[in-house]
Amino acid sequence: MQLIYWTHLTANRLSVGESLPNNLDKYAENLTKNVPEHWKDSASVAALMPQDLIAHAGGSVPDMLAWMLHNYWLHCEYAGDRERMRDGLFPLLRKTVNSYRNYLKENPVEADDGKIHIKHSWSPEYPGGRGQDINFTLALLRWSCQTLLDINTEFELNDPLAAAWQNILDNLVQFQIDENGLCIGKGITFDKPHRHYSHLLGFYPLAVITPEKEEDAKMLRTTLDHWLDVTINGKPVSQAMPVTGYTATGAASMYACLGDPEKAYYYLDFLIRHNRVTPTTMYAEGNPVIESPLSFATCIHDMLLQSWGGTIRVFRGAPKKWADVAFQDLRTQGAFLVSAKKKAGVTQFVSVKSLIGSPCFVQTDIPNPKIYINGNPAQKQQANRKDDGIYHIALKKGDSVTFTSVVLEETDMSIEPIPVSDADRNLFGLSRKTVRLPGHQHYYKQ
Repeated sequence: MQLIYWTHLTANRLSVGESLPNNLDKYAENLTKNVPEHWKDSASVAALMPQDLIAHAGGSVPDMLAWMLHNYWLHCEYAGDRERMRDGLFPLLRKTVNSYRNYLKENPVEADDGKIHIKHSWSPEYPGGRGQDINFTLALLRWSCQTLLDINTEFELNDPLAAAWQNILDNLVQFQIDENGLCIGKGITFDKPHRHYSHLLGFYPLAVITPEKEEDAKMLRTTLDHWLDVTINGKPVSQAMPVTGYTATGAASMYACLGDPEKAYYYLDFLIRHNRVTPTTMYAEGNPVIESPLSFATCIHDMLLQSWGGTIRVFRGAPKKWADVAFQDLRTQGAFLVSAKKKAGVTQFVSVKSLIGSPCFVQTDIPNPKIYINGNPAQKQQANRKDDGIYHIALKKGDSVTFTSVVLEETDMSIEPIPVSDADRNLFGLSRKTVRLPGHQHYYKQ
């Protein structure tokens, strides 16, 4: 569940992943049975759960449910389903934060800094990753409270707990950071190979920390580089992990978000070259691990199109190798459909259609683009370039904006498959070229 509910979003195949929010809605009441009886109006779930979501989590922090609800939120964001955000996600997320509040009340931490501290939680799968002020938990709690406040403001709900959520945001201890960037938690440095990026969750996918500020970008880059040096690049080599498909795909997406397309491509290709990846792109760590191949597809989307932080970013992670690349009707947060084309390394056009009329902010690498709304040159009040180079476009539901490098009439707006020579095509499944794909080299030594 950690990675598999992302790929369908940008791919504009929302129905494929709707099973998750549907199941959360169906068994929402069961989630309230997973906490101590005296935790009223609260919800949680254990790390391992059946489909009916009955899995008692005791009196611990509800991190697993908060992480699941981020996927619910993503579904609503990409779908543009604001009503479901209010009527489905909000009540569940409210109960989840109530579990955090109950935990904080029952597990106070005496501290001289006057901050709210998390006494004990877990950074998933990291050896020795249990302790105080775990970054994984801090990120999920911050995202949860901010999201509740955003929905409360948008719909003017005047929720009586809004002040409590704001208090947590204002007073929660900051992320634990050392010279190598984000730590696991208080006093727990990142110094062991770890295929998961749980300590980086605040960056990707939560976007609680973003590279928009220079100092944050530098810290995130330091964290990412250090994580990979310890886990994949083998410093020391004797400690490097052999099962790093999950790691490589996360790295590719995060470097794409940092605006480093060449590093993103390196780790994208790393998965394909991994000795545990089959010719069908399936991956195994003893048993098949479907989430990593799906995450690989998400990486490609992230390299082409991003929409974290309310801004549509086109080709931010596209490497030089992708000099000729195009896509049509990929979907973003805010319910926009985006099409774009790059030829000989130069972006020809970017087109954005608004499905519900969300605020539209676009970042493109076209220098001084010509901007058209519904086929007509944009008026000054319709397109405003901010100091950071991001364009604010006034779009109503159904409107489209197009950025071009030359006048619209001279722009080639066609989207066609890019020719690939037979020699560069990878075999997939049965064909005339092969009776059977070769056995996997990791399991069947040649």
